[in-house]
Amino acid sequence: MPRRCMLQPVGPGVTLLLLLTVLGCGAQQGAESPGAGPQPAPGTPASTLTFITYNVLADQERADERLPALFRLLAESSADVIALQEVSPWFAARLLREEWAKGYRTTLGDPAAGAPGGLAFLTRLPIEKQEFRRLPGRQGRGVLVVRLRAADRSLAVATVHLESFLEAGEARARQLDEVLPLLADADDAVLLGDFNFGDGEQPETGRLPAAFADLWKKLRPAEPGLTWNMEKSAMARDGSFQGEKSRRLDRILLRSEFWVPESVRIVGDDPVRKGEAGLFPSDHFGLLASVGRKRG
Repeated sequence: MPRRCMLQPVGPGVTLLLLLTVLGCGAQQGAESPGAGPQPAPGTPASTLTFITYNVLADQERADERLPALFRLLAESSADVIALQEVSPWFAARLLREEWAKGYRTTLGDPAAGAPGGLAFLTRLPIEKQEFRRLPGRQGRGVLVVRLRAADRSLAVATVHLESFLEAGEARARQLDEVLPLLADADDAVLLGDFNFGDGEQPETGRLPAAFADLWKKLRPAEPGLTWNMEKSAMARDGSFQGEKSRRLDRILLRSEFWVPESVRIVGDDPVRKGEAGLFPSDHFGLLASVGRKRG
């Protein structure tokens, strides 16, 4: 299954933006690209920011059935920042044809080139800079960072799709060690995406700094928040490792003294056709969250 397949590294880590060709889960080096969409988007109110993260599933099987529901969900979220994982060329091409998507700036360039590491952003905020870096590990994973401004403050937002193998905890920990410093110089930072480890799993859980608030744990600590839900979704069950359990793989983390968590909820957890657990918008469920300006 695409969440499990290996990306073969094509060379040493890079510090400048690379556009990679992503075929399913594969990637190769490409060229530098500016981070701006084809047309400007409306301004974002300074009082609230909304984020969504979604692993959209690189597998093209039954895409015609599930993508309308997925795109409708993204459009109706009206999120200020949309972070996507497993973005392959066929998905990028279809996404950029959506009328609602044309109101966003995007890190995607030529759809045929796919997305760096399968990662992409759509944002209503102007992209001042974007950067992709390879991460250590067997699967060729990476991190995509965009530099934005909100409420006249610098905002760094990074999305990841960390190593997926159950036994790869050490690799995920090393990957987090490389990701977090990329956000250190911004006034505010958000790290979101498919972390591929569940609550309490070590050593990677121990690498998450206390300065970053996990919005789900902050706002809904009594709820499991399963975004990889094998009991509810046959797609997740079919794509799971032997012995794997349902887990909270997808997260939105916030570091800020200016913005505070306001809401978070799971999205995409309804089947495409009511009562049919075999097809959802993706094998993962997504997360939608909002943060607001701190009062006082």
